[in-house]
Amino acid sequence: MHYVNLTPHTVVVEGHHTGKELTYQERGFRIPAAGLSARVCMGTYTLKEINMSPCFVTSLKIVSAGSIVGLPDPVAGTLYIVSWPTLMAMCALGIKRNDVIAPDLSKAHKDGNGRIVSVYGFLAINNVLEVEVHGSKNCP
Repeated sequence: MHYVNLTPHTVVVEGHHTGKELTYQERGFRIPAAGLSARVCMGTYTLKEINMSPCFVTSLKIVSAGSIVGLPDPVAGTLYIVSWPTLMAMCALGIKRNDVIAPDLSKAHKDGNGRIVSVYGFLAINNVLEVEVHGSKNCP
């Protein structure tokens, strides 16, 4: 499998290790940024103003996904890595591709400053990849 990282950052994926303590440089499978970026064009529209206090007013905005740019056509044997917002916009726009994944940030490993160092896996749009899903019976 060939991986093309369409985010601006190197993606480091943690795997199952043999129990040996690893240094930061030894940890994970690195997928460098390809130099191309897949992005979502977003539109924002002001719905209404909200009076937070007598002296402070803010706006409630609606965000909508417009289009996805920079995503190459599918190539056999290639998985494209995009940002989570891009993957979610693809879902909202009804774009179903089984060759597009995003880093799973839900349990990301972070450094002392809160920056993401590595992830433990990827996310795909539901019902696109043919995989068996194990989860709670309470989840749709």
